[in-house]
Amino acid sequence: MTVSDTTTPEASAMQTEVVFCNVCDQSIPEQAFLEGQAFRTSDGGCHKICAFPATAQEPEGSGRSPALLLGAVVVLLGGMIAGFLHLDGRLTEIDQASTASLGALVKTVEANESGQERLEHAVSAIRLGDQSEDLIARLEGLSKDLGSLRRSLPGRFDTLETSAEQARQQRRSQEQFLSQLSATISVLREDVRGVLGTINELRAQPLEDPAAGPIGAGIGGTPADPVAATGLPPELAHLVSRLDDPDSATRYEAADQLLRSGDERAFALVLPLAKDPDLFVRLVVLDGAATIRSKESVDALIVALGDPESLVRDRAIRGLQDLTGEAYPFDPDASSEQRAAMQQRWQKWWADARESF
Repeated sequence: MTVSDTTTPEASAMQTEVVFCNVCDQSIPEQAFLEGQAFRTSDGGCHKICAFPATAQEPEGSGRSPALLLGAVVVLLGGMIAGFLHLDGRLTEIDQASTASLGALVKTVEANESGQERLEHAVSAIRLGDQSEDLIARLEGLSKDLGSLRRSLPGRFDTLETSAEQARQQRRSQEQFLSQLSATISVLREDVRGVLGTINELRAQPLEDPAAGPIGAGIGGTPADPVAATGLPPELAHLVSRLDDPDSATRYEAADQLLRSGDERAFALVLPLAKDPDLFVRLVVLDGAATIRSKESVDALIVALGDPESLVRDRAIRGLQDLTGEAYPFDPDASSEQRAAMQQRWQKWWADARESF
């Protein structure tokens, strides 16, 4: 601030001292400073200029207006607000940077803890490594055993191959023996049949006895032999008595020859052997039944579906289908319950079709 010049002491005593502000360029009476309406600043400015008395007058010709003072105040306030906003933005950036740094620090601490755990595991593993020598010794022993086994394998394979070759040779020898035995049995069977035929021919020739008459004649000239009552020719009649022979081979031969004759009277005598204890006797009878179209044949074949032998059941179902032309299913190898159900299906059909067969 600057103080106005006075010309004489008397004039100074008569006039109030006036101070001009270097900031707003306004005149401030000294009395305003004394009364506390304004006060000086270090930069020569003033405050509370709006509190000056309304009668205060500026020196003429100063050219200053209150609008200039208001503009300066607005500019000053705008600068202060901009400074505050800038400072607030910087504080926000610093806070965000501090938060990010804190997060990175937490992750670093966690990573250090994980690394410490891995280090502890590694130390534990190193401590357990004290048993490595024993493990290595065991592995070396196992390696030696494997080497010994590897060296012995070729010899074992040779032994196995030799044994296999010997077994194959024995099997071939057995097959040849069985083939020769089968051929021999076939030849013997033909020989036996020839001998049986010769014997039958001899039996068929009656012995003449003028005194007693024919052998087997009964009282009144009726034959005492029940076989003769069958009405079969002599070459077949003598076979009927052999159907009851204790030897299954004898029964088989007799049934086979009677069935080959094609005589229905002989078939009626052979048919009961469909329940013979011998498997092969039952089979030869069922084979004959499948070739003779009669109700008795169907009866025997349906009963044979319940035979205890799968081979007999198979022969019976094939004979039934060929003889009747029906295709009702029957599995010879099914369970007993399933076979019984399928057999009942055939029995039901036969009960309806028997009269017209």
